[in-house]
Amino acid sequence: MRGGGTSIGDSYSKNISQVFTWGTLLKDWIAEVKLYRKENIESIGCPRYDFYISKDKNHTSGRLGIMSTFTGITTFDNRNVFQLLDQGRGLGGVYYGKKGGYEDFFWTSAAFARLYLEFLDVWCLDLKMPINFRSYTLENFNDIKYFNQKYKPHLELDDGTPFPKWLQDRGGNIFCYSSSIIESIMSGVPYISVQGIIEDRLEFHLPRKELADIRGEMYNYTYKPQSIEELVELAKKAYMGNLPLKVSPDSSAKLKKLLSDYYGYPKEEPSSWILAKRIDALIRDKKKNNQSFNLSRFKDYARSCYNVSQHLKPKMFKTLNDYHLMPWDKKDRMFAEQHFNTLEGITKS
Repeated sequence: MRGGGTSIGDSYSKNISQVFTWGTLLKDWIAEVKLYRKENIESIGCPRYDFYISKDKNHTSGRLGIMSTFTGITTFDNRNVFQLLDQGRGLGGVYYGKKGGYEDFFWTSAAFARLYLEFLDVWCLDLKMPINFRSYTLENFNDIKYFNQKYKPHLELDDGTPFPKWLQDRGGNIFCYSSSIIESIMSGVPYISVQGIIEDRLEFHLPRKELADIRGEMYNYTYKPQSIEELVELAKKAYMGNLPLKVSPDSSAKLKKLLSDYYGYPKEEPSSWILAKRIDALIRDKKKNNQSFNLSRFKDYARSCYNVSQHLKPKMFKTLNDYHLMPWDKKDRMFAEQHFNTLEGITKS
């Protein structure tokens, strides 16, 4: 998406008749730089969040969750540490500050892991309270098993439950940073970020102004304890079902606008349903005008995707599976089918 306007010509638009975005912010930007005509762009919301469209925000107490972000020190393929450092060069403003290096990412992962160990020592060993641990997709699950070995029977690992189901079964969730913070707000599950406990040192390695995705404004809407003791007290409230959202869209006009601008939330209809209707209309219009689709490029594209997946599959099948890149993934399909009646009911109400 370089340049815009006349420098692009029709290279983007000549083969595409309709463009869909999550929120209005991206829609307006695409129109502003003249990638597509404004009348061909529509904000439909994010289908990922259709699972949270239900207004039922009642969550089971006694089910505390914790999510890790340790990819700096544990990777799904046990990648060589020097390879990580080499490949991580030049990513300032993505994984670390613009003037930093990949070693900042190492430090951050190690610091978060140490905080988790300190918290779990109290929660599981001293208080003997249960917790469900969900590791990040790109982490090595065999490494994460250490937590289960040390803290069982009070700590349970989860690496297979579809995330919407896992989250909706929680009374609260402890995390480092994650895009799932959006789901927490939408589903009414309070999130507790451990960033505040190491804020002074963390700011050096992950400057807030430069890393909005993992340190930005959205994290102001989570609980940010300043010590392990405060973290434990918040976890107790979440475990008892007595911890509300830090801030809800209903109580904050600023948060409500942020969710609308970036994610098109809320929508009266599921985004997937809106998208399906638009695609159906485009196909019907093609048939009505006796036009056929040019499938030759699609076939080439599908063949390329298949070749890439076959190359990667032996090395990172678990990752491909967890990211659900395969549309025929049985686990995802079964989970979606469980929610079909709910979504269908919303579309007919």
